[in-house]
Amino acid sequence: MAATLGAGVFAPGEVCDVVGTAEPVCAASATPREDPTMLVECHPHADPDGWLLENPGFVSGGNLRWWRDQFGQPERQAESRGEGDAYDLLAAPAAQIEPGAGGLVFLPCMQGAMAPEWNGAARGVFYGLTLAHTRAHLTRALLEGSAFALRDILQAMRDAGLDVRRLTIVGGGAKGALWRQIKADVTGLPVRVPSSVETTATGAAVLAAVGSGVCKTVAEAVKSFVSYRPDGHEPDLSRPLELDRRYPVVVRGEGSWVEDSTGRRYLDAMSGGSMAATLGHGRRELIDVARAQARDLTYVHNERLTNPVREQLAADLVEVAPPGMTRVRFTTGGAESNELALQLARSYHVERGETKRWQVISPAQAYHGPTMATLALTGRPGLQRPFGPYLSTHRHIPPSTWRFDPSGQGALQALDKVLEEVGPENISAYFCEPISAAALPAYSPPARFWEGLAERRERHGFLICFDEVVTGIGRTGHWFAAEKLPLVPDVIATAKGLGAGYAAIGAVLCRDHVYQAFARGSRQFTPGHTWDGAPVSCAVGRRVIEVLREERIIERVREKGPKLRDELEAALSGIPLVREVRGHGFLLGVEYVDPRDGRSFLPPELGVARRVDLTAMDHGLIVLSTMPTGDGFAGDQTLFAPPLTTTDAELTQMVERFAATIRAVADGIAPELR
Repeated sequence: MAATLGAGVFAPGEVCDVVGTAEPVCAASATPREDPTMLVECHPHADPDGWLLENPGFVSGGNLRWWRDQFGQPERQAESRGEGDAYDLLAAPAAQIEPGAGGLVFLPCMQGAMAPEWNGAARGVFYGLTLAHTRAHLTRALLEGSAFALRDILQAMRDAGLDVRRLTIVGGGAKGALWRQIKADVTGLPVRVPSSVETTATGAAVLAAVGSGVCKTVAEAVKSFVSYRPDGHEPDLSRPLELDRRYPVVVRGEGSWVEDSTGRRYLDAMSGGSMAATLGHGRRELIDVARAQARDLTYVHNERLTNPVREQLAADLVEVAPPGMTRVRFTTGGAESNELALQLARSYHVERGETKRWQVISPAQAYHGPTMATLALTGRPGLQRPFGPYLSTHRHIPPSTWRFDPSGQGALQALDKVLEEVGPENISAYFCEPISAAALPAYSPPARFWEGLAERRERHGFLICFDEVVTGIGRTGHWFAAEKLPLVPDVIATAKGLGAGYAAIGAVLCRDHVYQAFARGSRQFTPGHTWDGAPVSCAVGRRVIEVLREERIIERVREKGPKLRDELEAALSGIPLVREVRGHGFLLGVEYVDPRDGRSFLPPELGVARRVDLTAMDHGLIVLSTMPTGDGFAGDQTLFAPPLTTTDAELTQMVERFAATIRAVADGIAPELR
């Protein structure tokens, strides 16, 4: 495909600002024909209907003109009376239909307007059609089917070496604002519309200019020959676009390396992608201990039965936990640990007769998991949408970052305001990460905030719950990040590092006064899940702690972490895109800003976070970047969290590859910021 894409105009690696028509047909044939009127090829065949039905992965389509002609007679009549554009009138009811069209799916089967010899109208098949679906549902499904097919072809272009950054829609696809917006939303790319949307005229002019040498590149030709309407479309970045994300198929791993199904190797600077594989990949002793435990006992339920490794692991955790932690309850993951911590805090107050205490205060820029209870703990609308009706109403305070509140005093004032509005007698807990992970990588509030928080706990009687799902079990160079702070939490939730990527296990720890409320009260706390404290998982957890001790891994992370942060900062120095490099042990974060002023959030339409992740993979490196700009507290940022066992040489390679990644991204967006 790369050799002939775009009638020989595009070359692998070239930036492609103009994709061409709304429904390009993927050049996947062994004997493709180059259509000189298109920016991408069409596939010739004597029986295009039959070929496309047999090869549905190679087609885009869903022509709105055909839909208008077949089903839009009232709208065409309205257009003739001067009452508006027929395309917009036809699509208007579909704009009121939620994405997904009520379960209705349109599969394009033929693209007719692209190649003259096909001489047909676009056709397709609707799946899931019921009597409950209206014409608006059908229109919505048709538009989405076309957009998703286009998205697949754009990915094929990227795979062929093109850096596709925006869509220029011509031909029938330029008709109808809703159609253009759906294309922007589904592809994640901004959409432009030329003043002249005639497919042949636009494509031929651009290709002729390049082919004759009048213009050296497509971008130059487009700039010379094409003017644009002012009504462009930006993708709705609040929509989940995971279906548009590229997923390498990872088949094996060893240490800090993983290998995909094509044989390509990547340095894993994200410990398996979610910071869980803290001891790296392929540790035989962890695999062997799971096998050995499985031979003896694989499962007993935790509520009425226990097992030796469960009791032993609980004792191990109490031994390494901050002072005063005396009891442990096991879970199967981080979100469950956080939710159990919420239940524990609420039950604690009920046991003491303070039944009005249920509300939680937490930082707005946070992430505690995908369950309904944990989603309610964040103040980020982008994460909570569309689950708002199911979420409890808790209160949130802003982060104390360099941009908003570098001293921490502003956050304390916000906390006092919430306490006054809600009433301290109604507050169950303050819930937070001691050091943030994905939501605000490697950020921790100033000491003044922690000191003030401890004072308010003493005064008002709420609990402090720490989400150490990421930071617990060595990530920051300590068994728990709480060790570094001027307070001891009442409850700690942890998970990822406890199983180190070899078992699904989490835990909730509490101080003795929390436990005593139950011991002196109802003497029971039963909420739990089927696999909590299962023998195999607990055996792995025990061995993880033993390995961390035997190899003095946490001590090395504590020593190497500050040096790693300094090395990363030095490697990124001189790149105006980078504002701040934060770090605690092997949990590091890089924050980006608009280089034009060194302070503002980057324009969301640039998609810098996505570019960083994709470019890093091109450099053989796995990192995690996010763009919570719409929530108002942070912009584009990257999380850097390698396995705790990563060698010095591998860390150096990670830093070098990451610096090359950021320089490439910075160079790539520079023209778009002018």
